Amino acid sequence: MKNFIAFCLLLIIAGCYTPRYVYSPPAQNVATLTQKGESKLAILYSTNMGSNNDVEQHGNAYSSGIDIHTAYAISNHIISQFNFYYRSEQNSNDNSNNTSPEIIRYKRNLCEFAFGYFTAMNASKKSYFYILGGAGMGNFRFKDYGFNGNATYFRNFHEAPVFKFSIQPALFYKLGKRFSQSFASKFSFLDFKNIKTSYNEQELDLYKLKDLEKGLVSFWEPALVLNYHFKKLPYLQLEGQLGASFLLNQKFVDTRTFNASIGVSADIARWILRKPEQKK
Repeated sequence: MKNFIAFCLLLIIAGCYTPRYVYSPPAQNVATLTQKGESKLAILYSTNMGSNNDVEQHGNAYSSGIDIHTAYAISNHIISQFNFYYRSEQNSNDNSNNTSPEIIRYKRNLCEFAFGYFTAMNASKKSYFYILGGAGMGNFRFKDYGFNGNATYFRNFHEAPVFKFSIQPALFYKLGKRFSQSFASKFSFLDFKNIKTSYNEQELDLYKLKDLEKGLVSFWEPALVLNYHFKKLPYLQLEGQLGASFLLNQKFVDTRTFNASIGVSADIARWILRKPEQKK
């Protein structure tokens, strides 16, 4: 009888479970620089392609934000990067199947610096290999809300300062005069420290948050990046990409899996210097 009651309680808890996502993948910064003095400034709108069930009365699940990428070729083989990442997200349970409707809202930000090496892979210089190592810091936080009729009330919060370091090999190919593509394979390692939360021990255990500070959380993040080069604006590109994030840890945490981004990229340094070059 006791085992049956315990089993029923487990089913009830599982039915009430709504993920608390500890991570959402950023857009990849594959600079596509090929020689000294080239630069990149890109601004991308990013969104998560997956979503949870919707609580129709209180809003849909979503994940959106911006990624800002900069890069500069210090020499014909050395590159530096700075990345900024921001996300605003929401997920919820299905009110029609759950007696405790809830919604979780997230805010994430992270700044990252990276340095690396690049080189041409063939004599025609139409393909390049890059490898970069980066480190950054940010803050991931979310708030848990419940509903009483049509009224929303705050229940709990979770805030985690995050330190991140990564290794990113990438391949870049020129496809004619107007198109290019890149393949990135990034390995990211996150360290969550000094977490502040109002969840109790049982809730932290239920939402896979209890051991978040114990060791690194690691991911493999492949991405495909496509660029279109404008004929009349040679220093401006249209950039789009699809990326994914796969958990490598043995311990499980809830994370978002996909990211899609679109935006523009410009070689600011060469654009500023174009007039003096034309006078020669």
